[in-house]
Amino acid sequence: GGAATMADEAALWGDPATLCTLEELHAARAALQTYNDVLRTPLLPSWPVGGARLSLKLESLQTTGSFKIRGMRYKLHVSDVAQLRSAGVVTLSAGNAGKAVAYLGQACGYNAKVYMPDTAPDERKTMMEAMGATVVKVPGESLLSAVAECMAAEQRVLLHPFDDLDLIRGHASCGLEILEDAPTADVIVVCCGGGGLL
Repeated sequence: GGAATMADEAALWGDPATLCTLEELHAARAALQTYNDVLRTPLLPSWPVGGARLSLKLESLQTTGSFKIRGMRYKLHVSDVAQLRSAGVVTLSAGNAGKAVAYLGQACGYNAKVYMPDTAPDERKTMMEAMGATVVKVPGESLLSAVAECMAAEQRVLLHPFDDLDLIRGHASCGLEILEDAPTADVIVVCCGGGGLL
């Protein structure tokens, strides 16, 4: 496959006008609380900066080292188990999303495939392979088309690294925990790669 086409992108990206409801976020959190590998991470005080009190949500303590396990685990929770077992899962990632998918593939007994840009460090590929995932490095501009071709040929369930409402519902459990632990917070600052945590 070459560069991604509009059809490739349409197959992989959701409707940007669709939002999650608060009820859906609470339901996702309740579902995630039934899994031992999605942790309720601490919100710990940090050094004050400019007179402001700061707290840090330690998602680095999650089973796979990032918040990504929250959304990926929830996506699996709501997916068709028969399709997961027969075809497996696929994602595109250079890091934490791929790590979560590789881990969950191993933990759940699903065949996991991760498409990774060829510029990603080999150590990440090795780590995901050690968890049982098949990792395919492709040029960055070919990631979308490679994943679309894989989905068409192998009928795998896509675990999108950031643009999936079920993924976002799962990630939102982090925000609900912050609001419980710091209900009077004035500002919550969130890292933004693909935007799935927002």
